Amino acid sequence: MNGTVELKFVDKINAWLGSHASLRLLQMSAFIRSICQGIAVVVMSLYLKELGWNAGAVGGLLVASGVFRTVVTSFAGELVARLGSKRYLLLFEALTAAAALLITFTTNTIALCAAVIVAGFGMGHTGSGGPISPIERRWLGAFARKNADHIYGMNALLGYWGLGIGSLLAGTTPILHQWLPGVNAYRPLFAVIALFSLCAMAVLLKVTGGERKKPQMEETKGAAGPVEAVAVQAAPAQRWSLRSFIGWGIVVAIAIGLWLSLRQHMPPLWSALLPVFLFCFLILGTLIRASFGPRDQLLTLVNLFNSIAVTLASTMSSYWLAARFGASTSMIGLVISASYLMTGLTSLAVIRASKRYGSVKPVVGLQLAGIACVLVMPWVPWFLGAAVLYICCTMFNLGTRGSRSVVMNIQRSAGSRNWQSRLTSFMLRLGVVLWPGAFGHMIEGGAFVLPFYIAATVQTVSTVWFGQAQKLQQVEIQR
Repeated sequence: MNGTVELKFVDKINAWLGSHASLRLLQMSAFIRSICQGIAVVVMSLYLKELGWNAGAVGGLLVASGVFRTVVTSFAGELVARLGSKRYLLLFEALTAAAALLITFTTNTIALCAAVIVAGFGMGHTGSGGPISPIERRWLGAFARKNADHIYGMNALLGYWGLGIGSLLAGTTPILHQWLPGVNAYRPLFAVIALFSLCAMAVLLKVTGGERKKPQMEETKGAAGPVEAVAVQAAPAQRWSLRSFIGWGIVVAIAIGLWLSLRQHMPPLWSALLPVFLFCFLILGTLIRASFGPRDQLLTLVNLFNSIAVTLASTMSSYWLAARFGASTSMIGLVISASYLMTGLTSLAVIRASKRYGSVKPVVGLQLAGIACVLVMPWVPWFLGAAVLYICCTMFNLGTRGSRSVVMNIQRSAGSRNWQSRLTSFMLRLGVVLWPGAFGHMIEGGAFVLPFYIAATVQTVSTVWFGQAQKLQQVEIQR
């Protein structure tokens, strides 16, 4: 009898996760990775604060981490072509484990910065795996031809529940303080991250497929031979892409250098607004540039812009709660954990709503509700009220990730990316990764409301644009 019940339970779990064994393993590795992200999103900024870092320094380190993740994500396709999807995912899990061990055993500033930048600790508040996310989403897409809403919805649910579990584990820091004084109380949590990363690697090793694909040389044979023909066709796009990245990198480096030199002679709030202006300039310039490009690339950018914009209010959330209300690590961990657990339930509700209303309407409706919470939250003078609104904000904004993944996967498969679309995506991501630095400096300057209203403005524009763009696309398909 017990064996029958257990068998039915296993069958039900398999039905929820997916019918294919590799699909279930990919979902499980994403769940384990999210636990690591949940721990890091709570303790990373608080650990740095315990070491004496101010808000601007924490935000600056997150900016550097975001730039690194953006560059790697932009070249993820080339890395996968050389390594294969499976080795690519294993590489980043190994880097995460090594970075967590490094933080566990040393507080050296250079080593600490290197670990945070490479592993992206504290940046996974969206449930996304950073450079892993687009490759994992594409791999899941191979199993999502008939039931995309369910597969991506379950992926989002497992991701947010993993974040919730990780946040609860991070809330044990006050208990560890009884045996380990000061910053030492945080080190066991980073050891746990290393352990879970190794577990994720063990799961990925069991996945079948994901090997490096051999180039289709037969299709490119010519007078110069197959290998030379491939090189001739690929060279112009790679050359111009590299030049563009270098050029924009120089522009950003100059802008950051000017900001660092000017902020020494400005009040804290004005120095915080400089990266905000740069952030808005990069996003506006990217959107204007894309508006003159092909329509399919514009739709891809709209989807990407919307996915990024909904995360702005969650940036440095644990630091904001600590600075605004003096909340402890356990209180912050509990709030963030509750927000992710509720977000997982919202993802489950969106799966059902998408079957009835499609993938777009639930996204727009919930994100508008999330924007309302963002506008009210910074005005609430009590921690409990702010915590409730933060939970609502997170579940409304991030609970639509499954449906957004469906839309992005469909749009991505509609056409291949050229260097112009890749450059546009890179500049948009680069503009957004400047946000943590701006957020931190605004908090440092005593502006606890302004960053949320900037985030709400960007979210409103992205949500309305997303809804209109998808509506126009559906009209064109019907014609």
